[in-house]
Amino acid sequence: MISMFTSISFERKFGCMNSFSHSFTDVCKDVLLIPKELVDVSIGVGKLKETFKIYVNQWDSFDVLLQRDPLRNCYFINDGWETVVHYMGMQTGIVLVLRYTADYIFLLTAFDLNGCEIVAPKSNDSPIDDTSSPNLEVPQITEDLQHQSDVEESNDTDSDSDYVVSNESSDDIDDADFDATVSDYEADTDGYPLQIVWYCSKHFRLNVKVASLSRIHRTLKMTVENLNGVDTVIDFRQEKHGKGFRYAACQFTKKFTKPNGIYRNMRCKFVYSEEKGKLILKKFYR
Repeated sequence: MISMFTSISFERKFGCMNSFSHSFTDVCKDVLLIPKELVDVSIGVGKLKETFKIYVNQWDSFDVLLQRDPLRNCYFINDGWETVVHYMGMQTGIVLVLRYTADYIFLLTAFDLNGCEIVAPKSNDSPIDDTSSPNLEVPQITEDLQHQSDVEESNDTDSDSDYVVSNESSDDIDDADFDATVSDYEADTDGYPLQIVWYCSKHFRLNVKVASLSRIHRTLKMTVENLNGVDTVIDFRQEKHGKGFRYAACQFTKKFTKPNGIYRNMRCKFVYSEEKGKLILKKFYR
């Protein structure tokens, strides 16, 4: 009765499932099957009583509930899913890719028959009928962004080994170290919704909140603009710390901080621009 998965993706190092895809059928209009491993390993059965959110773009989210079917020994999205289908205008044959990040958040991407991404409009640009209006919310992008790492950079400032992508990296450190850090958010007067203060003595990371806005999970790359307006493309790698997926910059010191005269014990202020889709360096100081 429920469509089979067309693909399933696992975290290579940790063996945790993080995404899957469906070919949309008539059955999918009412219910969407969730891989059992995703719930058992990545999400946790104990979270099924909570409300999850599905983001269909960078602005709009829908509340859904996950349920278990004891007869078929599987899990599915039921309550709230029909609203997502209506809002996206889904048709038979399109491919749905659903990615679980963390903090009860799913990212939904749809592709048409030609393999092109179907872009959902902003809710305030294309309002839908009041009778089926979803519970849309603007993501709280000024929530905690973990800008400080648990691992200090090497004392050798000439080393080029800053965050080389490696499976040997220690990514299994408890989340408590991150959650205890004091946030450095401030109100931004330049019209940007998100401002980050980052200490150069720490590795640069993006948490899942900012990662979901930048959609970095699709390319593992992000553009960082320096004070002179020059762009540098920085590679990121995905890492997992207990309850969520984070993205760590690879060779950030070599590619960005050193060329811009930024060294240890200096503080940098970045803003993230949704419109430009990049991080912008505003200033740095000791």
